[in-house]
Amino acid sequence: MIVKTLLVGLVALFGYGEYFLTGRGQVARPIVIGPLTGLILGDLTTGIEIGAALELAYIGVVEIGASVPQDMVSSGVLGTVFAITTGKGISAALTFGLPLSMLVLLVQNLA
Repeated sequence: MIVKTLLVGLVALFGYGEYFLTGRGQVARPIVIGPLTGLILGDLTTGIEIGAALELAYIGVVEIGASVPQDMVSSGVLGTVFAITTGKGISAALTFGLPLSMLVLLVQNLA
């Protein structure tokens, strides 16, 4: 379990690394982060489904000027983890992922 936790942390680091490693390669989108997290947790199909559902929630999210959208990486990683570990599926991913992304954004802005 500790190995899976470290690998999920590396997926999150990969997603956050988009801003300082790869430019704007769109790897921080839930459609990429969800399947990677699902692959690590052993349920690629659910990871793809959750990534697609979260991507629909963030389909028009772009950073324009001083506006800062919710954090998509935390939503993709944590939503997929909660959905797969609890077995509740897409509803758990949306229920936990979207509010947690707003909380992460608030903490990032405070820092």
